[in-house]
Amino acid sequence: LICTEARIPETRFFDGSFKNQEMLKLTQAVNSLQKAEIFIDPTGGLTIAELRAKARRLKMMHNIDFIAIDDLQLMKADGRIDSRQQEVAEISSGIKKLAKELSIPVLVLAQLNREVEKTAGASARPRLSHLRESGSIEQDADIVSFLHRDRDEAKSISQQQDQEGLDAELILEKNRNGQTGIVKLKFFPSRMEFVNIKY
Repeated sequence: LICTEARIPETRFFDGSFKNQEMLKLTQAVNSLQKAEIFIDPTGGLTIAELRAKARRLKMMHNIDFIAIDDLQLMKADGRIDSRQQEVAEISSGIKKLAKELSIPVLVLAQLNREVEKTAGASARPRLSHLRESGSIEQDADIVSFLHRDRDEAKSISQQQDQEGLDAELILEKNRNGQTGIVKLKFFPSRMEFVNIKY
């Protein structure tokens, strides 16, 4: 978060090779993030009941405006369920109910299955059918979007290409209350950041 906010490559941060000017940017980023009310829960294998309890508490104590979950496939359903598809469906439904209960948006990251690469390689655009393990994710979500880039391209790029950014897309595949389409982005591998193209 600090490196992305300061727009400094993580490698330079970890090996301490940043310059004086970058040190100032890092300090400003730390100050900015220190003021932001961001609550990070690193609990692995969180259940829907645990998520609901923690979210309600944070809503009551800090009036949170937004929840991000990374990622849905690492969560667990409450109780014992026979199939993984049913479990993912219950998790997806529980997240939808939580969003409605607290009246706040919930951003959920989810994994894709390997079919997208099998069909047309690393440059293939993902589709709704590529969502892993359950169609209920597509069914419950109001908006489904994919961040897409050619992953092979990022493996061997020059420093100049990294500074200019690689071509990427935000694919809005489902939008219950609006339009779908593609937004052109730039991806900066050293900062792991996607940004809007400035026209």
